[in-house]
Amino acid sequence: GPNTDGLEILTKEEALANFRKYEEEGLCHTVWTFVTPFIAGLCNCDRSDCGAMKATFAYKFPMLFRAEYVAEPDPDLCTGCRECMRVCQFGAIGYSAANQKIMIDQKRCYGCGICRSSCVNDAIHLLERKDVPQAANLW
Repeated sequence: GPNTDGLEILTKEEALANFRKYEEEGLCHTVWTFVTPFIAGLCNCDRSDCGAMKATFAYKFPMLFRAEYVAEPDPDLCTGCRECMRVCQFGAIGYSAANQKIMIDQKRCYGCGICRSSCVNDAIHLLERKDVPQAANLW
């Protein structure tokens, strides 16, 4: 296996606690691999300091790929607080002043779920990308 000298080892509980903390900050999780199944690293960053996001969006050099999911809001549960908009790194969430609810452009959604974790009303759910026609073939 790989040499793990000098690497920090976290328990599952510690790793999940870190992920939850990062989600509250709006950081997007990505998994970087070497030859599968070896994980090179778990990144938690935002668009302003992530080389992969910059390459993908600013330079159109795809280093990030969409997840198997897309987000969908439940209008009955959404209060229009817009907290999810604050954390969406992909600009996929808009707000309707007329409805006072958020809306998600599933073509722009990368399925990271950070918006879902920021919603105190559980108004955002993840759907399987393959079941959403407008996003099914976008990777």
